[in-house]
Amino acid sequence: DVLAATASYPAITLAVTVAGDAPASVTNTATVSGGGETNAANNTASDVTAITLLPDLTLTKTHAGAFTQGQTGATYTLTVTNGGAGPTSGLVTVTDALPAGLTATGLSGSGWSCTLGTGTCTRSDALAATAGYPPITLTVTVASSAPVSVTNTAAVSGGGELVTTNNTASDATAITPVADLILTKTHAGSFTQGQIGAAYTLTVTNNGAGPTTSAVTVTDTLPSGLTATGLSGTGWSCTLGTL
Repeated sequence: DVLAATASYPAITLAVTVAGDAPASVTNTATVSGGGETNAANNTASDVTAITLLPDLTLTKTHAGAFTQGQTGATYTLTVTNGGAGPTSGLVTVTDALPAGLTATGLSGSGWSCTLGTGTCTRSDALAATAGYPPITLTVTVASSAPVSVTNTAAVSGGGELVTTNNTASDATAITPVADLILTKTHAGSFTQGQIGAAYTLTVTNNGAGPTTSAVTVTDTLPSGLTATGLSGTGWSCTLGTL
């Protein structure tokens, strides 16, 4: 349609999506042509556009070595890093949901405000791009019945970031099974005053998930009225005088 001298067509609106890794400034250039004009020297328009840089929080979670069934004081280290191009703003929250077999006994980190009961740590100070907050230490007790492997998962959120697909960290943890010795002691029938050769049977069983790793000792302290006259068992090294 004809555009009269000194007039303007209705404005065109161009909608865009800004990439998560867009630079701090971009220049958008457009051109117009046609219409029977002869002066093309002024047909280009450029618009310099500032782009606010955002943070991108990531979380790592580590531990050293294998844990052991029944262990106390085992620790995980959680570290929040800003992998984005801009600083964080507002509250940053780290939450750790422990798997069955682990119980939290301590949760702390320099500058963090932590609540052990919910497994949550928070802070609001800005974290610069490419920098990391001081680590969080999570201390746990390993149940005596814990499985041979558990996976501990934690997440970070907040800070003004938009990319949330990389906010979770999982740490697979091997747990060494241990032995659990139980002792049974039985006899047959009633004993008789003056009886010789009355016998008890002592049986040691490993009720745990792992093998024994050191010497096993059975000690029997007889009550008054009984005197030991024999002590033996296949594979056992027995000393009668130190029941």
